[in-house]
Amino acid sequence: MRIDMAMDQETKVVQTELSAREYDQLRRVAEREDIPLKEALRRAATEYADREGLHDPDDPFFSGEDPPVEDGENLTARQTERYLYE
Repeated sequence: MRIDMAMDQETKVVQTELSAREYDQLRRVAEREDIPLKEALRRAATEYADREGLHDPDDPFFSGEDPPVEDGENLTARQTERYLYE
């Protein structure tokens, strides 16, 4: 499977150094997956960024504050959350 990414204004080029062991390990994985080394590095970077950036800390859901209660439905949801997570 070969995946090419066209270079455009939204694409950034990064450079890094790997130890011989890291390089050999990555090269073997790329060969096993039948993808270019460049694609293996892209996948590794994407997976790392996705895993480490699990949520947006500015998202109100993660602020720890209860939403304002406007009706009985919101109150029930808040009570359910407290029951489940406290």
